[in-house]
Amino acid sequence: MFTKKELETKIDEALQLPRCLLAVTRFSYLDFREPSGEEEIQIHRGLKREYEGPIHFWATCLQSLEQGESSFLGFRPGSLGPVALSALCRPVDEAELASLTREKLYFLAQPWSLDLGGKVTDAMVMDQSTDELSVLWETDTFYGAFFWDTTA
Repeated sequence: MFTKKELETKIDEALQLPRCLLAVTRFSYLDFREPSGEEEIQIHRGLKREYEGPIHFWATCLQSLEQGESSFLGFRPGSLGPVALSALCRPVDEAELASLTREKLYFLAQPWSLDLGGKVTDAMVMDQSTDELSVLWETDTFYGAFFWDTTA
């Protein structure tokens, strides 16, 4: 998809590009078996043909999170650039991507499985800490991003 260095050199330009449509699936803390865990999940998808590349898709996802009402990635006014640049950009294979997302989806009150949109051609972990996870993937026709956060 891209390296940390490519992200550093292209993120400012990507943040200035027009925002494209995102399909967003949201799960609030009320959708989990234990609402007291204060967990949240958002899954973003976009058609590849609408984006200039994966960095443009990533920037659009971050802008969507920044403008939402969620606590994802600890956004504060003016923090979009630093948050974007803090990404790990750690490549993962489809099996690890599935494992990471399945682990977080497991705690939903209603079973739900993630449709990746086809055969994954590339994937990377963007953030992985005790209270946040974000992964990015691409297929032949889609980009996707998975965000999990807890404030507990």
